[in-house]
Formats: sequence, structure tokens, C-alpha cells
Amino acid sequence: MSNWLVAEAESALGGCLVALRRFDEAEPLLTDSYTILKNRRAIQDTYTRLATTRLVNLYQAWGKPERAAQYR
Repeated sequence: MSNWLVAEAESALGGCLVALRRFDEAEPLLTDSYTILKNRRAIQDTYTRLATTRLVNLYQAWGKPERAAQYR
């Protein structure tokens, strides 16, 4: 996956999986899509910031605040 639109879709799917508390499935989608969006769209891009928020939400919901802090 290297297309930023695919990355955004996978980030959205990861966010849905977090809402379902399926953290193990969500994590690779969210981390991979974040990396692609950061590299293709820039760190301050709207889609990248949304992907960042989804990662923070994942780690907060999963009880891993130290991991969430890496993306704040």
C-alpha cells in the first residue's frame, strides 16, 4: 500500500476497529497508514492529523498511554 487514498481508507477502517475494541487488528492498519500519510501528505495535512488522532485513540483505549504519548 503506498497510495495515500488507500492509506486514508485503511486508517478509517482502523478507527472503526478501535471502536469495536479489536485493537490487535487496528494497530497495523493505523500505524502503516500513518506512515504513508506522513510521508506522502506531510505531518500537518488534515488526513495525517486525523490518522494521528486515531493512533492516539487506539493506544488510549488499549491502555497504553506511553504509546499514545509518542503521537501527541
